[in-house]
Amino acid sequence: MVTHPSWKSHSSSQMNSASISNETTRPEKATLFIRVVFLASVLLALLFAATSHVSGKYRLLLLVGDLSCIPYKLVVVKMTRPENIDFERGQLLAFLPYGRLTDQLNQRLLDGNGSILVVKYLAGVAGDIIKVENDAVTVAGRKFGDLDLLEKLNRAPGSYDRTQVLVDGQLAMMGTEPRSFDARYWGPINVDEVVGVVYPIW
Repeated sequence: MVTHPSWKSHSSSQMNSASISNETTRPEKATLFIRVVFLASVLLALLFAATSHVSGKYRLLLLVGDLSCIPYKLVVVKMTRPENIDFERGQLLAFLPYGRLTDQLNQRLLDGNGSILVVKYLAGVAGDIIKVENDAVTVAGRKFGDLDLLEKLNRAPGSYDRTQVLVDGQLAMMGTEPRSFDARYWGPINVDEVVGVVYPIW
């Protein structure tokens, strides 16, 4: 049998070329997948938005800047009264904490007549303890990290150190991002400030 080196070389070249082609298309496929997922998220968000116009029970929220303290950017809020909610730790809730935020955010809430909602996790209910010690916070025994906004708020270390037991009608709302402005600074909110249950989209 006679082996043709030229054929073998050509075949090897084709294989290498195909391998390189596959490698170059993988990032493109990954990018395409991300685009498809993002587009699907946007379409789903638009569907919820359309539903909200019809029923008035849902609101679409884009969480950016100072209002973003959870690992989601796009959420849907099912608007409902507090008495219709079975409060459980770990829920995402929307509320209107008038007077509890920075002056700038408080003004935005007032100017928007309640159109700007704040979204955070329900970390503590009646009987739970908010404990801030050495500028680190725990709620119901769960660690939420340090108070990273002390310098921005122009407050001295230890300013917020305390132990606070939640009573009936109080909820501790917390974010998961280091910049979160939440119960570690301004304490619990009242149940009647809650306006809806939040479902993350993206």
